[in-house]
Amino acid sequence: MASISPIGPSRKFAASRSRVTYPAGTVIMSRGAHTFKHEYSMSCTREKPMTFTQGIAEIVLVVEDVRRSARFYQDVVRLAVEKDGGDAYAWFWTGQPERSQRLGLLKEPLAFEQYSPRPEGERWGPVHYAFRVPRDELDAAAAHVQGCGVDIHGPEHIRWMHAQVYYFFDPDGNLLELWSPDPSLGSHFEVRVEF
Repeated sequence: MASISPIGPSRKFAASRSRVTYPAGTVIMSRGAHTFKHEYSMSCTREKPMTFTQGIAEIVLVVEDVRRSARFYQDVVRLAVEKDGGDAYAWFWTGQPERSQRLGLLKEPLAFEQYSPRPEGERWGPVHYAFRVPRDELDAAAAHVQGCGVDIHGPEHIRWMHAQVYYFFDPDGNLLELWSPDPSLGSHFEVRVEF
């Protein structure tokens, strides 16, 4: 059974923090003719606020053809190239260079791939993610994607996010989204789910 344990020296926590143990479990995943099982247990310290991240630093996609996908992300999505590794890899800025998240495209296996609970050849698949686009540029961005010969779907209004969106696929079947929040909410807003 795999377990997640603290890295580094142990620390004494203040009385306001409590230890939370999640029940051990088994995740059974099926993909095609393959079924695989991953057993886990997890225990961690809960403290408020629990968030320690500042956002997503990067997304890395394993692609069939790096050059083809790099052309798509540069020409269709209009991302700025950070590093061009030819057939092996490409890195892009998803917003303002040096100040935003990055998107990586790789042909080779990812670091630590050998620890995946999925069998080799079944470890990676299509994902979905969104690019934030200012509302006054959203329709032009969608028209640009469509003008590049890419089928685009939308606009759709996502009520609970107060956002207008368009969807399209990259050459490897990943679902991309042009996501634009209501401009009256400002550059930072809180999403509240109401049922």
